[in-house]
Amino acid sequence: MRHYRLALVLLSGGLTACSQQVDAYFYPDRTNLSQSESYVDIGSVEACRDWAYYKAAQIGDPNMQRSTYECGLGPREHGAGFTVYRETVQ
Repeated sequence: MRHYRLALVLLSGGLTACSQQVDAYFYPDRTNLSQSESYVDIGSVEACRDWAYYKAAQIGDPNMQRSTYECGLGPREHGAGFTVYRETVQ
């Protein structure tokens, strides 16, 4: 019976982690990260990636040779107008 309860706790924790906010950042020029576009609360890491590749294709860079992106997971406000993320992924 203990294993069953442990499995429910782990499953519950996994569902919480999957439902965290994801923000997307697209950089049209990977050598100049001061220029970017963002999409707040895009829904998932997969949606972030899809959006980034869509943005890259719009500027003629479908394979992201010149551009790049990041997906920010679990944003936390950190004052002074910027956000700190629990983790960022591509």
